[in-house]
Amino acid sequence: FYTKTSKSSRLNSSLLSKPLQSKQVLQQLITMAEKKTDIYYPFKQQLFHGPKYAKMNFKNQGIARGLKTRKGKPVTRIGRYAGTFRTSGHKNPRLMNKAMARLKLKTHEKRQKFPRPGRKFVVSVVRETVGWAPYEKRIMELLRSGNPKKALKFAKKRLGTHKRAKNKRSILDAYIAAEAKAAQQAAAVRKKKAAEKAAKRAGQ
Repeated sequence: FYTKTSKSSRLNSSLLSKPLQSKQVLQQLITMAEKKTDIYYPFKQQLFHGPKYAKMNFKNQGIARGLKTRKGKPVTRIGRYAGTFRTSGHKNPRLMNKAMARLKLKTHEKRQKFPRPGRKFVVSVVRETVGWAPYEKRIMELLRSGNPKKALKFAKKRLGTHKRAKNKRSILDAYIAAEAKAAQQAAAVRKKKAAEKAAKRAGQ
């Protein structure tokens, strides 16, 4: 981890060994940054995102992959806290949860821009084009003939569980009721049109 050390690098390492909170050390670091000196800080990147560190140049931080200005072998002497990089690959649950929440929000916003058809619409299109399965047709026949118990027994045999059979029977029952209602409404409309036609002819 040691390379040829210049006067500036020896100064860096000496500064890093002192507590960074002191104003004198901070002032020295800022003056070095103003002189365009490459400064190497082997700490977590979040520590140096504040405005007072904005002018400082961050040089190679001893990582294989990353930002262009941070990856690569450090050319200055490594400071006291270099070991913190050993834990940098571990996932922090708090930060990861925040990142996942941001990602979910972003994807939700993207999806809102391009709305997709809902599940019910897709199912209705499939029903319209493909129709019902043979066992479903048999259940509907039993329901129309007034054998709901027999229909449930048959559905249970085909689907495996009592719960699934009940759900399937209720779905098909609702479909039959809706179909009958639609047919009734259509018949009423036809009857009304026929009556209007007859009245028109009588008026002529």
